Amino acid sequence: MVMYMLLCLHSLSYLLRVEAQENTKILYSNRDKILLLYTDTLSEKVIVDPSSEVVAVDYHPGQNLIFWTEIGPATISRLQYSLIDNSATAVTVIISESIENPEGIAIDPFHDHVYWVDSGTDQIVRANLDGSNRTIIVNSNLDKPRAIELDPSNEMIYFSDWGSNPKIERCKFDGSNRQAIITTDVYWPNGIALDLTEERLFWCDAGLHQIKSANFDGSDVQLIRKSSFQIGHPFDIEVDGNHLYYGSWNHDALFKISKVPQSFPELIVEIQPNDPMGLKIYRSNKGNCYNYVTLENEEKRSTGYALSSPKEEYISDEGLEPGWYRIISENGDYMPISTPGVEKCGT
Repeated sequence: MVMYMLLCLHSLSYLLRVEAQENTKILYSNRDKILLLYTDTLSEKVIVDPSSEVVAVDYHPGQNLIFWTEIGPATISRLQYSLIDNSATAVTVIISESIENPEGIAIDPFHDHVYWVDSGTDQIVRANLDGSNRTIIVNSNLDKPRAIELDPSNEMIYFSDWGSNPKIERCKFDGSNRQAIITTDVYWPNGIALDLTEERLFWCDAGLHQIKSANFDGSDVQLIRKSSFQIGHPFDIEVDGNHLYYGSWNHDALFKISKVPQSFPELIVEIQPNDPMGLKIYRSNKGNCYNYVTLENEEKRSTGYALSSPKEEYISDEGLEPGWYRIISENGDYMPISTPGVEKCGT
């Protein structure tokens, strides 16, 4: 039975949903372009063709904004993209000064911030979505910072460093409570990904040709796959439901692999002649609904709420007050992370 519920976002604990969506899409760069790959048909859409080399990508689901880092020259840019009509706005450069070698990038859609690592200045920096109000978060004991991921619910930053003392660290959004959580059996941690539902960290190591996982505190480390051929120089990694997606420089291709230890990868698509760089799961369903959050306490998901309709029918978001969301799902578990609008809905 489909349940229809009204919930207020500000009164609930929440986590980003990472369950696999119907028709998984991968937003990725191949150095000179940013593309959207439809994994069900293997068709691709070129989102932007910038003039310099694209390193990493991310997006803001609530505002339909795609962000990326470039080198030569070093910049951070964005555009607005609609999945409904495949239209995009003009590119806006939001960061072009006091930046040397931007690599990983991550968007906080709850506070409307963009974070990035700069391996030239050895810093982790935060700014508003338009590039204003720049704040240095970490500027010490970084050698070659590479990847960055966010846990917005707990206001934590996870980042990798493949310098002379390779490691994966985490800290609070303000840079406090910094901890090195992975310091052994790590050499070149190019990409990291967070499963915010299961609270697992995943990373790909280009030097050791392996994919591993651990709890958020670095405990319970598990080997997913180690192979100089199958895991040939991975650059970035993402998690979606029960699977991981990663790009391989050795094969110039994107792969999919189960999160279960000792799994075997499956080829998704070759992207020759360019190397796969940054990638993100672009979570969306038909009608451009994407990036849901799940309530933290399973026992209290439906407490105090009643069905607003006994029928399985479409209910629009019209008439809802700001900050309220209509839930349409099998059991009422999930809710959008931003106010519903013309292109938004809940499932």
